[in-house]
Amino acid sequence: MPDGLEMPDGLEMPDGLEMPDGLEMPDGRDSILDFCRRNWEGPRGFEEEMIRERPNSFYSAGILFPQGLHAARFQRDERGDAAGGARGAGSEGDDSGLDPIRTAQDLLPASAAISFHTTSQHLTCHVEAGVYSRSPGQGYNRESLTDPDVELTPAEPSVVVLDGRAELVSIWRKRDEAGGGVVTVAIVNTANYSGGDDEEWEDALFRIGLTVEPTGGTIGDYPSPELLALTEEEEDLGLIYRDRKTVAIGHGCAAAWEMRPDGHVGNVSIDFLPHFDVPALVPREGQLDVLRLGWLANSGISELVPALRDFVAEYETWLGAQRDLATDVDPKHQPAARRVVRRLEETVDRMHSGVDLLESDPTSHRAFALANEAMLIQMIQGADDRAGRIHDQGEANQERFDSETDWMQSRGERWRPFQLAFQLLALSSSINPGDPDRDLVDLIWFPTGGGKTEAYLAVAATVALHRRLTSGSRPGTDVITRYTYRLLTQQQFLRTARLICALEVVRRREKELGDEPFTAGLWIGERDAPNKFTDADDRCSEVLTQKRPRNRLGLERCPWCGTRIIPKRQSDRSAYGFDSRPGSFRFHCPDPACIFTEELPVNTVDEHLYREPPTFLVATVDKFARLVWVEEAGVFLGAGDRLPPGLIIQDELHLLSGPLGTTVGIYEAAISTVCGLHGAPPKMVASTATIRDSGSQARALYGRNVAVFPPSGLSVDDSWFAVTDTEQPGRRYVGVMSPCHTPSTSMVRISAILQQVINEVDLSPAEHDAYATLVAYHNSLRELGKTVTFARDDIPARMRLVASAKEHLRRIPDDQLVELTSNVDSEEVAELLSRLEAEPGDPDFVAFLATTNMFSVGVDVQRLGLMLVNGQPKTTSDYIQSSSRVGRGKVPGLVVTHYSSTKPRDRSHYEHFHAYHQALYRYVEPTSVTPFSVPSRRRALHAALVMFVRHGLGYTGNDSAGRVDFSSPGYIEAREMFLERSQLADPAEATATREDLKRLEETWQQEADQTGDAALYYSAHRPHRGLLIQTDSHARGWKTMNSMRAVDSESPLCSQGEDPQTERTVRSSQALVPFGVGAIYDHLGESFVACDTGQWAGTTGRIIPFDRLAEKLGVEEFRLPPVKTRNDGCLPFVRFPRWLFCPSCRKMWFWDEEIGQRPECGETTCRGSSRLAPMRFLMICRQGHLGDVDWHRWAHSNGDQHCNTRELDFKTLSNRGGGLSSLEIRCRTCGSSRSLDGLTMPGTAESVGMACPGRQPWEHRPAGGCEEVPLIVQRGASNVHYPQLSSALDIPPGSDHDENKTVEEALRASRAFEYVVSAIGSNGEANVTFAGLFDILLTEVRAAGIEVTEEFAKEVVYRRWGNKHGQPSEPVDDGRIDWEEWLAFISDRRDYDQRSDFIIRPAELFGTEDPMPSGIRGAVDGLVQSVTLAPRLREIRALTGFSRLYPPGVDPTQSDSEIHLIRPSLDREQPWLPANETFGEGVLIRLNESRVAAWERGTGVRSQVEAIAERAERSGRTWLPAVTPRLIAIHTLAHLLIRQLCFECGYQSASLRERLYVDDNPDSPMAGLLIYTTSGVTEGSLGGLVRQGEPPHFTRTLLAALDRARWCPADPVCSETTGGLDSLNHAACHACSLVSETSCAHLNLLLNRALLVGPDGLARGIVDQLEDLQN
Repeated sequence: MPDGLEMPDGLEMPDGLEMPDGLEMPDGRDSILDFCRRNWEGPRGFEEEMIRERPNSFYSAGILFPQGLHAARFQRDERGDAAGGARGAGSEGDDSGLDPIRTAQDLLPASAAISFHTTSQHLTCHVEAGVYSRSPGQGYNRESLTDPDVELTPAEPSVVVLDGRAELVSIWRKRDEAGGGVVTVAIVNTANYSGGDDEEWEDALFRIGLTVEPTGGTIGDYPSPELLALTEEEEDLGLIYRDRKTVAIGHGCAAAWEMRPDGHVGNVSIDFLPHFDVPALVPREGQLDVLRLGWLANSGISELVPALRDFVAEYETWLGAQRDLATDVDPKHQPAARRVVRRLEETVDRMHSGVDLLESDPTSHRAFALANEAMLIQMIQGADDRAGRIHDQGEANQERFDSETDWMQSRGERWRPFQLAFQLLALSSSINPGDPDRDLVDLIWFPTGGGKTEAYLAVAATVALHRRLTSGSRPGTDVITRYTYRLLTQQQFLRTARLICALEVVRRREKELGDEPFTAGLWIGERDAPNKFTDADDRCSEVLTQKRPRNRLGLERCPWCGTRIIPKRQSDRSAYGFDSRPGSFRFHCPDPACIFTEELPVNTVDEHLYREPPTFLVATVDKFARLVWVEEAGVFLGAGDRLPPGLIIQDELHLLSGPLGTTVGIYEAAISTVCGLHGAPPKMVASTATIRDSGSQARALYGRNVAVFPPSGLSVDDSWFAVTDTEQPGRRYVGVMSPCHTPSTSMVRISAILQQVINEVDLSPAEHDAYATLVAYHNSLRELGKTVTFARDDIPARMRLVASAKEHLRRIPDDQLVELTSNVDSEEVAELLSRLEAEPGDPDFVAFLATTNMFSVGVDVQRLGLMLVNGQPKTTSDYIQSSSRVGRGKVPGLVVTHYSSTKPRDRSHYEHFHAYHQALYRYVEPTSVTPFSVPSRRRALHAALVMFVRHGLGYTGNDSAGRVDFSSPGYIEAREMFLERSQLADPAEATATREDLKRLEETWQQEADQTGDAALYYSAHRPHRGLLIQTDSHARGWKTMNSMRAVDSESPLCSQGEDPQTERTVRSSQALVPFGVGAIYDHLGESFVACDTGQWAGTTGRIIPFDRLAEKLGVEEFRLPPVKTRNDGCLPFVRFPRWLFCPSCRKMWFWDEEIGQRPECGETTCRGSSRLAPMRFLMICRQGHLGDVDWHRWAHSNGDQHCNTRELDFKTLSNRGGGLSSLEIRCRTCGSSRSLDGLTMPGTAESVGMACPGRQPWEHRPAGGCEEVPLIVQRGASNVHYPQLSSALDIPPGSDHDENKTVEEALRASRAFEYVVSAIGSNGEANVTFAGLFDILLTEVRAAGIEVTEEFAKEVVYRRWGNKHGQPSEPVDDGRIDWEEWLAFISDRRDYDQRSDFIIRPAELFGTEDPMPSGIRGAVDGLVQSVTLAPRLREIRALTGFSRLYPPGVDPTQSDSEIHLIRPSLDREQPWLPANETFGEGVLIRLNESRVAAWERGTGVRSQVEAIAERAERSGRTWLPAVTPRLIAIHTLAHLLIRQLCFECGYQSASLRERLYVDDNPDSPMAGLLIYTTSGVTEGSLGGLVRQGEPPHFTRTLLAALDRARWCPADPVCSETTGGLDSLNHAACHACSLVSETSCAHLNLLLNRALLVGPDGLARGIVDQLEDLQN
């Protein structure tokens, strides 16, 4: 369309009519982006606009504040909350591990910068900004400032601009031989903040613009240390992405650049709302007859083979062109180009092999033809009027296929070329066990929505038919297809079942296929499908009585015609598609016209599947953990004289990474072994749209090599089978980040803009529909919980400010806000996906969908077009997969990614937005799969052993575990097959795996011998002995998972006054932090506070003896939180705050905990949601007390009128722009009211007569007694709860494996143990009750399967008595704890028992073939003495107490006041502390002591540290360590490495921790740091972090971390100022150095980048080498 000309409202281009050449339809996303920019950056109206409220109430980014303004002051109305114009309350707050960096320590940005490489010595800059001034009684006027031609040179690197309000500062780095170099240009606000209330906006610069253009030179590619030490895969990526150039990077902003027609960069600029259109990679379509399924199914060999040869020849022609291009690429890319061409040639050869087989083998041709017929039939049945959509009974289009096959010739359904090519390529290896490529994993790598599923289903159909033609109807499972998420599994089961129905249609016609039906089975968790016939019968009976039936049978609709298996509402029996009776269950289609109305060839009951193994088994991958436990499950792998599966398909291979993939890998070796023992290992086919380093992943998972199909060409834009679509608009990605607002506030603001936009801009009807539903994607359920609450209250309130006029305001009712997560039942998921198809105006329409990674696979709703990604996902794969769910229809997608400025990985992706999005697939992170690592072997090697013994050697019966002969030839063969797979998967661990397997055999044999004549069971109950036990059991045996996702125990919560059946849990690892004693816990919109340990109900969790730490803390022992099993008690919580309000009618309620109900609004006139939300404010004091705000007093504090009722409303004032002034408490009785303006200011509570309650919310003693002045804060504010923890690592000899430790723990965990100890008098003599109690103790422990002697039991009892009655030991200082650990790490290498809890090994800094430049090698060697890998670590972390307002110590605001530390027992006597036990892994970096010692003696170095040391001493924070140069430098280095690992590897910031080993005492020098995993997962990352410590990963991580630290987005302010509590940091802020406070050993204090990368920095030698390399 010409500029200014648009299609009239309500009109679209008619079908078949296209725009004339040269004209384009307007893209509605341009209008949406413009609206977002005007509301995100400003100005909303004209350049010289006037607004009513402060500009920071409206705008969120593109702002430079006066220097020295802290976020804590600017965000005082919103800390921990959405505020800023939002009403309501919610699960706001500062989530430890999610967004945990304290804003109180952050400076707001006073600068923004851009770095680029140029040959020019003269830069011309264009600078612009807006400033605001107040007009009394009118509002705030905007004035535009512009400086169009500002010149910068090395001789004049800085210039004052914008009427003296700003300065341009340039940093010119060393020039290279060609005269070019990296230049950083920053615009800096010159104002300094001095404390005035108006300065924060009067002196701020809004909508900053900076464009830089070289004069007399060019802008080239931006250099990066990431170009060092390339692997072959990285070289290949460099080749195929060689046209995707990174020109500039932003600092505190994104970078943009303009390309001139000649291909050179014209200029670079800063951008606060970056966007990039990612073009789609689409499948090549073809018109050859050979692509028609009907033709393939009906053609004879003489017709088929020449046509297929011609098809392959087309690909060969393209390959020839690629060979020619390979000779012309840059010499540095030649090796990669040769590899690319070789892979293409191998692909052609395999395709020809497939054609050869079809030509020479009539049976293969027959199977291929019938498979294509079946695929054609299932495609036809997939139409929307049949199985493509769900139908009520009688609505589906029923078509019967004739017994003749002539009809196929007229059908036009076609394969995409890659789908047919894959069938040819995989044909021979999938049906011929002796094929040389049988052991190869064929990986289909193709964009989402490209047709991967049809490609592998065609191969699967061929395998099933070929086996039927060659092996007859021998029962067994031919194909296993596995998925990771239950939603995707159930959806793909329907597709597979449709193919099975099609195969049945073919079988009924073709007598050669026998009488045995083709069947499909669903093997999934009992939550979604019944395990037993009795379960199925119970569910069927329940369904028949329900008015709105819930389908929990595993099949939603008839896979053939789409008719509902269970009706929407209670109906007559004929509408139900199931038949259940004792010992039997089957599905049938309720539609009598359906050809499967008698019986469907599918089943979902585990018991049925074991009895009659299906032809195709569709399962979740974690279900295969049941192979260890279930004796019948071996039938799927060939047990019971059946054939093993010929093909195993793994969809979404990229999801098998981290702990899940690692566990799957060790089970895979056992599965392959079992199949090999029964015949031949199956062919493996996998698929994904996003993967990196697929060769390593496939080898680790399957012990096999991999072939990726289709292989890439010399450019990412063309693999022949897929090409970049340059004609249609691609998916548009937009980045937003607000460094001046809390993440919650900025998320609310951008959500409000996106929700309101469709009422503000002109869109076509199709665009209006596509962008009417906002999909809000989250990385965790905790983050999603906050958003759901905001969506009901805060976001609608903000939309009022965004709306250009009242009549334009979009109103979204509660029923249009829904969530799609793992918490949603399967039948509700199906209903929700159906609702997502509804357009605006439909009663089922969804306006706001909050979801997690469950949405990223298997969801295909064509109308969805708009997504908000809340935080950079953990991996680029997650990002691509999730964002590709929008824009799949005719309207192109729009994805807005909301980055948190306090998360290093978010910030980095924002600053590299353009470079990242132009090559998304290049940045897919390599996955970490380490199945035979130490922690993985400890967790699952025994399970693998049981699996291949039980199902491969015939010892299947539960009572046959004692009959295994480990010396038999059969067992030795099985063991060697298994070890061969482990050797291929991880050669470095092969020997240790063999040794561990030998130890397991010996243990198994000992268990069998000890049973005597009795049977040894796999799984047994008293009095029998079992080999396997549940993971939460204290009995004797091998702890074994029921699901591969069973990675962390849960602790049940109990809320006082509520029904104990109400299920709420937290991960046990989170019961100390972030949900430990005194902490606020949000659960699905409800708010609670954790009670002290004296209130823990029932028994505690397991007792942990750990003397090293116990001596330090002066306690006797540690106890784990209760876990969700048997009678282990629960964690007590109380509802808090007690003041709640209704988001709909706004009435406030003071909730009585004794009511025992979930809070709901009791107002009869309220028409909205009845759920009450917690008020967002509370009171705290220096003594750590916590209480409700007295809202009744607040409402009446403005006047003289008082009343005694508690009838209050929480109102929003529509005439206020935002902040607390827009919120009001109003008395319903007398009308008194007061806004919340000033509520959180110090002294406010006291000024209106509020006093500290002097207690915790769960205490029932009378209020009062505390003389401290309370402070009102937001419920989610970071200063509500400061936990204090102490920890130690388990080191030799205590960490060495000792069977007695397990026995001692079992004794001390017994309920009788303390009674026995108490039966010993103070003189050491046992009283008369001792003997009886001691017998009870022994009986209880032995009943759990623990062998214990009387002598050892008495030794433990008396040792415990001695601890209780002896003299308390002197506390041990941290220095001794650290020194002992340091010595353990640097000790001489020793052999470790693989069952020990401390295992280390050395690592090299550089690989043997690492092409690292010699200068960098020397610099790294000079700084780093050694790297030590710790595959196994055990850490005990104890909660020693908590404080509020500030960390314990001197109050930084009042030097004469103390911040009180409250013990977990509320200062009551208690000989134990709550603790967590974590098993993880780590990397220890030992610095060169001589280098560190020489450096810290430098005058410049010591002078930088002295001032911080003096402030630390004055602060009174005695818990801080001695401040020395090496401490600050090593601490800062640890932070930089953690941030870089988060960025490179996708670790969440809170999943990594630091331990610092620092001492400048010459007698005990320490200079090192340990980075280790501490996630809630019981076994850490199962080898992933150790992998990052190996060459070349560690050195590259170190170099990248130091390179990033050279310039902070907050520079020069950050480099020149102090920060943190008591100004104990220098040159360190959230943009460069801070990490999650759960990761930091010293509360994000004692940091200084300058001591590492500054002129006198410890790592300056490395930095100099990096600068030389870049220039």
